[in-house]
Amino acid sequence: MLALAGPGEVRSLTDGYPCQVNVEILSESRPWPRNAKTDRLMGFWRQAGNQLSLPIDAEARGGLSDGNLIWDVVPTIDGLGPSGGNGHCSERSPDGSKLPEYVRLSSFVPKSALNALAILKLFAETGVAETIS
Repeated sequence: MLALAGPGEVRSLTDGYPCQVNVEILSESRPWPRNAKTDRLMGFWRQAGNQLSLPIDAEARGGLSDGNLIWDVVPTIDGLGPSGGNGHCSERSPDGSKLPEYVRLSSFVPKSALNALAILKLFAETGVAETIS
């Protein structure tokens, strides 16, 4: 985005004067740092993944997750939804080489089972299950 700043290529129809592009960074969303509370939370998903024979690994990502807004308040993990590809891409190129976002339907049930089992493990260890029942 910063590279767009300066004289633009769009010109006024009346006098040909080029537009001026101003770019200002108003806020940044940086990746949350690895921390003990998140690692502990991730452990419940690893346990569930082991039980279901689904490999679970923590992966550092960029700063675009909603988790970046709350990691310092509550333990946070991301990427628990179904599998797919081309995240946040709504484009398709004319030659078909760029495909829009998609989801693998076959991943819904395993990911749902993983999340449900991990949440049950979390509840059991933290005593939340007793307060609900």
